[in-house]
Parts: sequence; structure tokens; C-alpha cells
Amino acid sequence: MLSFFTMNFGCILFGVLLLVAVQAHESFVNVENDGKLFTNTWAVQLDSNDAKLADEIASNLGFDNHGALSNLPGYFKFVHKQAKTRDRRSAEHHTRPLANHPRVRWAKQQTLLFRYKRGFEAIDRNSRSEKIKRDIAWFDDPEWPKQWYLYDSGYEGASGNLGVLEATRLGYTGKGVVVSIVDDGLDYHHPDLYANYDKEASRDVNDDDDDPTPDDSKLENAHGTKCGGEVAAVADNGICGVGVAYNASLGGIRMLDGRITDLTEANALGYKCDYIDIKSASWGPKDDGKTFGGPEELGARAMEECARYGRKGKGALFVWATGNGGRSHDVCSCDGYTSSIYTISIGSISPGGYCTSYDEKCPSTMGVVYTGDIGPEKRETYGNLVTTSLFNGCVESFSGTSCAAPLAAGVFALVLQANPELTWRDMQHLVVETGVKNNPQDSSWNKNAAGHSYSNCYGFGVLNALSLVKKAKLWKQVEPQVQHKVRGGLDGRETREIKSGGNLVLKLNNDDNSIAKLEHVQLILSVKYRRRGDMVVDLTSPQGTTSRLLSRRPEDDATYGLDAWPFMTVEFWGENPQGEWTLKIADEKSGNADSPRNSFFDTFFDEDKSSQRGKSYPQNDYKSDNLFLTKEIKNKDSERRDEPTYPRELRHGRFKEDYMKLKADANNEIRQKMDESNFPREMSHGRFKEDYMKLKADSREPSNAESDEPVCSPSWDLEGPIAGCVTQWSLVTYGTA
Repeated sequence: MLSFFTMNFGCILFGVLLLVAVQAHESFVNVENDGKLFTNTWAVQLDSNDAKLADEIASNLGFDNHGALSNLPGYFKFVHKQAKTRDRRSAEHHTRPLANHPRVRWAKQQTLLFRYKRGFEAIDRNSRSEKIKRDIAWFDDPEWPKQWYLYDSGYEGASGNLGVLEATRLGYTGKGVVVSIVDDGLDYHHPDLYANYDKEASRDVNDDDDDPTPDDSKLENAHGTKCGGEVAAVADNGICGVGVAYNASLGGIRMLDGRITDLTEANALGYKCDYIDIKSASWGPKDDGKTFGGPEELGARAMEECARYGRKGKGALFVWATGNGGRSHDVCSCDGYTSSIYTISIGSISPGGYCTSYDEKCPSTMGVVYTGDIGPEKRETYGNLVTTSLFNGCVESFSGTSCAAPLAAGVFALVLQANPELTWRDMQHLVVETGVKNNPQDSSWNKNAAGHSYSNCYGFGVLNALSLVKKAKLWKQVEPQVQHKVRGGLDGRETREIKSGGNLVLKLNNDDNSIAKLEHVQLILSVKYRRRGDMVVDLTSPQGTTSRLLSRRPEDDATYGLDAWPFMTVEFWGENPQGEWTLKIADEKSGNADSPRNSFFDTFFDEDKSSQRGKSYPQNDYKSDNLFLTKEIKNKDSERRDEPTYPRELRHGRFKEDYMKLKADANNEIRQKMDESNFPREMSHGRFKEDYMKLKADSREPSNAESDEPVCSPSWDLEGPIAGCVTQWSLVTYGTA
């Protein structure tokens, strides 16, 4: 083993890099940091919100100050004049002087993030538009009769609708409410949108100007315009269809058609929070069943500030699409946007009221709306949505959960018109109280101890505009939010390892009485895992309600687990959190449970996987649209230059667990057979000196079995019986006294 470790390590490392040379980083929070693409922009926090000071510091250190961030006082965007726009190496020599400046509190070089739209077009192969009740005439817009999801149109197979027409008849049309679509732009010149366009609610954060017009040279950039038409297409103008809130003011924030960094997201999510009432977002990390992703520091901060303090203290609304990864067995618990307490996560159901084939299931979903579905063989425009598109177009085939968020945003605009004093939490309570229990025979429905019916597919049920506006008129603001955090006890005497094919049960006692009725519950979990996709996580409340936070994801082959990932559930809404909470983590494998894919080498050379993809490379959080390593590997000089960085790629990157396994094996042999004089010079003095010194120090350190900060066993066998190990967990409860 030692000879393998010392002599072949460089070959393994080079092979690892070669295999991932055609893959680019899939950005996400609290997972691996290596492999990122660094930009020439920095986020900088000063000790005061002083633009002149920012200009001075930037100029003295070779940067240009590109202005303050939206809604985050004291934060600025700096661009370095000589740094590369895309580089796989961080520019620490530029970051360090910034961070060390006495007036700078924090500085971070920005990395590229990859975000994906959540909509798609259905093919019009078998339209059933002739099966509409033709005796219903309310608007003269030609596609209005096909908008079955807004009213009882008589569409065959539609089990219900959103009650929008009934709310409209009471006079609620969104007037006075401002909704912005955060997406790839908004074609506000479209004749069905122009009258409702609001310049003050619009911004292009990609190009840093006030014009959100999309780049129409790429047809996929119709996404934001389609979402905008769902919300506020003008009524009774003889064009296309009718928006849910057809008198609302409509803005567009262009973000998805250019370089995206944490700064970009913060500027978009934090834009004019006192002016814009509702932001609708139909995008997120890749819905591939193997990615964990969410907002980074500034994006998360901007969202929280806007949700808590926007709308002059009442809080702006963020409406988010749950995701289209259902067919990849993806789970929206792995999406840090939809599972945030500051977003209202909305899913899709078919015309018949069933879970769609693409919708993701998780316990953060608040509600659902009717959209279309896609069958395995053919797709029908019957079940999909009518909306605006590029080039003054009108489509009746928009589908996916991208449809869900803007539909819900339009409904919430009607609700805010009915009661403008509602807070962000009031709206969530209204969704809970008025949700319509569709498909009641579905086994996913459960009633919690507070009497609320909940499903991880349907949330609290289908939104109904009529019920919402009626209840909103009489609603009294909820009590202030109370937050309490309890850390799960993990010490050397407590089992924290998950056996292969088995489970681990941990208990936590919450004796705090500051919260009487729960709203949101977060599980903050750090866990090491051999194959993350086999991990299933359940949380049970003191009153006996169990919420599945994470289901098995067959496509997730990651071997590094999670680092402080915040799972969130609303399934305990209204319950009392006092008492004993139970966390259960189970290892559920597919196929032959006796032959789990634990091996480092199986990750690379799985014949079944490679035959489908044409390449043998690991299934992880990387995507193949950037060749950021190719040139360095092909060039011998660059190869020699990069050689010292190979160990770091393993020690700290996406293959850290595999490296640690090899290191542990070598460590055992070293302790048994060798002393310092036996080490090859390459290990004791070469590029592995750091590893050698660490192994040497480890061999002299006492056991940490009684430590308050336990770590997993350092001697996992590659084919051993342990599937994972919890290193830290805690619960954060939110609610009212």
C-alpha cells in the first residue's frame, strides 16, 4: 500500500484531472470549493457606506469601484484592472491587500455560478382546444378560452382551477401591486405587456443598466417574457391571453443571460425592495438529481434583508419554482432557494390534480398551481399554459414549474391588492389556511398534530385566489417571529455512524418554551457519506409528525456528504416544538446491497454508467460546458507548473474523501512497519511533505474519543460496512409565542 501511495499517487492525480478536464464547476453552497472559476470582480464590505471611500480604496489598490450593492449598505463591487475575467486560480495577491485594509471588513473574489431555467415547451401534437365551453366569454383576448387554469372553462380532464376569474369579478386585478420577474430579461415592448410595464421595477444586472430587454438572438431567452405574460398580460386588448393580475405593474430583472456571481444574484434579489412587492423566480441549481446548490453569502443576505424589511417593513415576497428534476428523482430539499424560509415555494400539478412527472417533492413546498404535464410519448398543449413570447409572439405550450411561480405571483398580487398591509409571513399563513386539498386519496397526504393536512408533493394544497382574497380582507397580522436553535449533542460516547444498509437514530431535547406554534423548522446537517445519493433523512417532531427531508437520489454519486446544509420543512406548521425530536438517517441502496459502490475506482470506471455517457468520469456536481483544465494538461510547461497543486485537488476538493481513505490506509501501514528514516525522500521532503508531516503528527496525537467536537473514524475500509457518519447537527425552529 505504501508503494502505491508514494509511487502512483501522481499518476492517479493526473488521471483524475484528465477525467474531469471537460467538466466545469456546478456552484453550490457548503459543499466543495475546488474547481471554481474565478472572475475579475470582488465583493467588498467597508466599515461605512461611503462611496468616496470605496473609490479611494479601489484606486489605491488597482481596482475600479463599480458601485454599491442593492439593499446592502456598505457593500461594493470592485473590478480589478489586470485580473482575468475567468481563471481557475484565485487571485490571492489581489484579495490580501483588500482584506488587510483597515477600513475593509470583508472581501471575497467572485466565482461563476451556474443557474438553470425551469420551463420547457410542449409540442402541439394533439390539441384539445375544441373541447372548451364556448359559451363563456369574459375577455376578447383570442387565447382566453384556453386558459382553463384561471376559471371553469370546461376543459375535459381539468379537476379544478385557481379561482382567478371569481376574484376578478370581485374587483381584484392586481392594481397598485408591483411584480418583477427575475430571469433572462423581459420584452416589455410586447403589445400585451407594454401598458403594464414599470421601468422603476426593472434592471439589467448582467449589463449593469436599466433596460431588461432580453437578447433575442437566442430563443431560450423568451423565458422571462413568458413568465411575465402569465402575471400581467393586458386584458381585453384582442392580443394573446390574459394575465392573472392584468392590472399589476410589471418589471423585469435581467440576470440569467450573462456571467452570474454572488454579486450578480445579490444585486438582482436585493433590487428596490421597498418598491417591488413581489419577485418571481423560476430558476435555480441544476435539476439533475445529483446537485446541492443555493445562494452564497451575499445572495442569501440580500434575500433575507429584502424579505424581512422590504415593502417598508412588511417584507417583500419571493415566489420560487420548486424545480423540474422529478424524472431524475431530484428533491427540492437540495435547492437552497426553494427551501429558504424567505421564499414561497410553489410546485405544479396536472390538469387532473396529480403530481406532474417533472415536479420535485420535498417538505418546503408551500402550495401548488395547475400547469401542464408531459407524457412519456407525446405532449399536448391541452394541459399547458398560454402566455407571451419574443417577437410579439403568443404561445400556448409553456410548461414546467417555471409556470408555477409566476402564476402564484399573480395570485399573490390579487391578495396584496385586497390587503396591502400583509407581511411576508402573513402571506405564508394564508397559503396554509386556504390551500385546497386536491387528490385527497393520494397517500402522500398526512395530517400533522396541529390539524394541517400536508403533502410533500402538494404542500398545503392548491392556491385559490377567491379564498385567499376573502380571507386576506379579514386577516390580522401574525405575531412577531421567534427563533430558537438547539444543537444536537454528539460526543465520543454517542454512536454517529450509519451502517451500510442500516440507519442511525439521534435524539434532541428541546426544553425551550419561547415558541408555542411552529412555522418553519431547519435541520442543519453535516455528514460524511460514501455515496450521498443513498442517504435518506427523516425528522420526527415531539408530537409524532414525521417529515422526510431527503429521499434517495439514484443519480447522486458524490462521496463527500454535506457540510452544514440547511434542510427546511413546513410540515410541522402550527405544532408546539417542545419535547424530544428524532433524527433518522437511513442508508438505502439500489440493486445488490452487498455490493455497494464504495470504491474510489468504481466511481470512475462504472461500465454501466460509462456506456451510457460514452466517457468514464464520476457523477458529481460538475458540468461539461467548460474546458478550464484542458490547456494546462496539454501543455507540458503548464503541467509542471500545476504539479504542486495536484495534492490540494485531492486533499481539499471533490475527491477529498477518497484521498483520506488512501491516506488512512497508508497511515496504518506506516505506524506498524516504518519510522521516519524509512520514508521515501519524495514524501518526507518533496511535494507530499505536508501530508507526511500531518501523518507523523497524527501518529503522536491522543485519541479524541472524549472530544466535544467528534470526527468520524479515520480508518474507514474502502469496502467496509460504514456508509456515513454525522459530524454535527442542530435544529432551528421559527414560529410565534
